[in-house]
Amino acid sequence: MANPAEAKEKSKKIKRPTAKKRQLQNEKRRVANKAARSCIRTKIRGFQEEMHTLGTSQKAENLSEISSLLDKAAKKGLFSLNKTSRLKSRIAARLKAKPATA
Repeated sequence: MANPAEAKEKSKKIKRPTAKKRQLQNEKRRVANKAARSCIRTKIRGFQEEMHTLGTSQKAENLSEISSLLDKAAKKGLFSLNKTSRLKSRIAARLKAKPATA
């Protein structure tokens, strides 16, 4: 059998260059961020399309869920704080204006 020092040397991890590692991490994060942004946009779009068919309690629940998602996205840096505030405000304004026109 081989010397224990040689066995240890063979089992060592291969050191990846820092730039390559950074590139791989960035790509992973980019894909995850893109999926998260897409999910939030889809939720908002679905809520806006179904707004007139939902009951009042359902609307409030969905608005709360969307606000929570937007806050989490801002915390992670997916959207700026200004953008999340603007989106939440616009959704709430549409929700408030809908019953008046119906």
